Amino acid sequence: MADVLKQAKSLRGKGDIKGLRQLAQKHQGDRKLARRIGWQIEGALLDADKAESEAPKQPADMAEPVDFASIRIGKPLKVQRKCKKGFPCGNSCISRLKVCRKKLEGQYETAAQWLRAKQKQRKAERQRSQPDATPPAVKPPGTKLRKLSPDEMTLGPGDLLTRPEQPVNPLKSEIEIELPPPGVVPAFKTPRQVLALEDRIRKQKFESAGLYDSKGNQLFFKDGESSSVGFTRDEVRQMKNCVLTHNHPSGWKHEPPNPRHKGNSFSPEDLGLAAAANLAEIRAVSRGYRFSMRRPENGWPRWEEMDSAVEEEAATVRKRNTKRINAFLSKGDFEGYAAAIDDAEASHWHEVATAVAKRIGAEYTREDYKPL
Repeated sequence: MADVLKQAKSLRGKGDIKGLRQLAQKHQGDRKLARRIGWQIEGALLDADKAESEAPKQPADMAEPVDFASIRIGKPLKVQRKCKKGFPCGNSCISRLKVCRKKLEGQYETAAQWLRAKQKQRKAERQRSQPDATPPAVKPPGTKLRKLSPDEMTLGPGDLLTRPEQPVNPLKSEIEIELPPPGVVPAFKTPRQVLALEDRIRKQKFESAGLYDSKGNQLFFKDGESSSVGFTRDEVRQMKNCVLTHNHPSGWKHEPPNPRHKGNSFSPEDLGLAAAANLAEIRAVSRGYRFSMRRPENGWPRWEEMDSAVEEEAATVRKRNTKRINAFLSKGDFEGYAAAIDDAEASHWHEVATAVAKRIGAEYTREDYKPL
């Protein structure tokens, strides 16, 4: 044993970690001897790490092959019964009943961290040796970058924090930025993240709402009551040019064949909020439908005008449905009378939204629900 330990100390002095590992593997049958060799390996690692910390510009040589696939990198796990590697990798304690808690005194706490850092270092070196063929963009002379005010932004708050660099007119102190005409809505597609949220909240028995910009970034999400969601002033200010979606849980109170089980369309409060907050799109999901109304090409009407339009169209729809319902009653068809009431309650706000959209030039759709 003494000769082996002497050989191990000699290898440590030379910094021959590979030789120490081979020596430990050769004597792994003798637990006591393998443990002492393991101490020498740990000391050699400490020495190498200390030298590296003292000379950061000259990192330790990692030319020796290291079997990273066989090393469990991460925080120490449960011990192995026998050490098959011959060095402390964070999972190589040869004691059967103990966990190796000894920490390195150098730059890293455990050998596993040291090896992980070496992996990152070698990966970075490979990336530097293979630079991207695409040259970096060069800033043209005479250009500046200016942040836009909220009034100048034509997209959501999370979409466009700065406008791309534009040439400076030497005759003017400000940068000329081409903005679309007032009220014109940039074309966009409903982000996929919005539909995914609708799938998640569709079966809830209370309302929830989420706000997204045109790129699908969620600006906020909040839960509400059984039939409403309240918003603060700051939240309403964030809604400009964004997509707001929420769920209508009322349909879950009814079962087929009652037509009300599929849920209702937008309420007057929904449409009023869309106009007041200048939303790009307002959406709702119910048990059986997805509803959407997008901002008109010339912009939403004022909140008072929207509220008036909804009230007038609701009165027209109510008058038409009442006439149809009373026709069944005058015939003595009580079953038809009851069915007509259910149909009217199920379709009332859909008919109102359709009429309002046609009146203000908005795009309104009601689609049968299909999972994303």
